[in-house]
Amino acid sequence: MDLKIEQLQDKNLLLQRNINNLTGDNTVLQGNVGNLSNENLVLSNKVEELSTAVDNLQSSEKEIQDLVEKLTEQIHTRDEHDLKNQIEVLEKLHSDTHTEIGNLMERLMSLETSLKQPQTSGILTYIEIEEDQSIFIQKVEEGLVQGMTYAQINKYLTKNLTSELDKIIKKHPALTKKFIRNLRKD
Repeated sequence: MDLKIEQLQDKNLLLQRNINNLTGDNTVLQGNVGNLSNENLVLSNKVEELSTAVDNLQSSEKEIQDLVEKLTEQIHTRDEHDLKNQIEVLEKLHSDTHTEIGNLMERLMSLETSLKQPQTSGILTYIEIEEDQSIFIQKVEEGLVQGMTYAQINKYLTKNLTSELDKIIKKHPALTKKFIRNLRKD
């Protein structure tokens, strides 16, 4: 009877640890969702800015077309002084449009760069050293290529990773399993 009570207490302790791990993992995931939401908002704002810039460029293009038409008409009907003034206005519009295009290109490149940057999440948030992240990913991929199950990959990682790195992934088995599952899908 004492043995059963002791076994139940051990199982209870194990369950408490698992609950604590899951709670911690949940907190991290909520933080990641919050970060992704913030990044999405920033990107949405950048897209709105770019849309406004495109509208401004279209408006400038229309003004230039209108001015060219007026200049063409004035060449035939007005004196040289008015023509010079109109050419100066045209040159300024051209310069402003050129500057606006340059700004738009910078914004597009910035947006493209921010979209291409990988988002670190899941188990990789706990592996702080980039080299360790690369080794972890490489070893998981090797296990997947060999057709290993999750349990086999877990043993393979224990054999092939540093003890410190192995401790990190053992603390977060659900995130490790999710990472392996996501790599398997890809």
